[in-house]
Amino acid sequence: MATNVEVVEGIYAPRFRVWDAEVLDHMHAHVWDPGIDWRAIEGAPDDVGVMHGRDRLRRYYEEWIELFDAITLEAVEITDVGDHVAARVRVTARSRSGGVPTELDVSIVYTLRDGRILRGREYARWEEALAAASDSRGAALSPDIRP
Repeated sequence: MATNVEVVEGIYAPRFRVWDAEVLDHMHAHVWDPGIDWRAIEGAPDDVGVMHGRDRLRRYYEEWIELFDAITLEAVEITDVGDHVAARVRVTARSRSGGVPTELDVSIVYTLRDGRILRGREYARWEEALAAASDSRGAALSPDIRP
């Protein structure tokens, strides 16, 4: 079985770089745990609170695909942090309505179980993500992970 870091590295492999319906199909079937919970950057325009389940997460990303064209995700750095994996990610896209280019740097803390992503938390800053991942109590990553 792949290590947690290898699983996260796989998300950013070249074949998954541009997010579309096919990539979402793969993530839904092979990468996201059925009980996944995810949160966008707290307070960001796309923050809808904690999303529960891979169907809800898929709908979230489908909304992005409706608004943006050529959504590209590239890992800048991936780090093993104890029970978690942190990734610095550059997201680029173009708005479908006006073709306006968009770029966002986001840091994500992943929690995995049995080779699947069980939890994802997005942070605006790399340092925030590392601090949350390093927190020995896991308090910054919100509710307990149930086995």
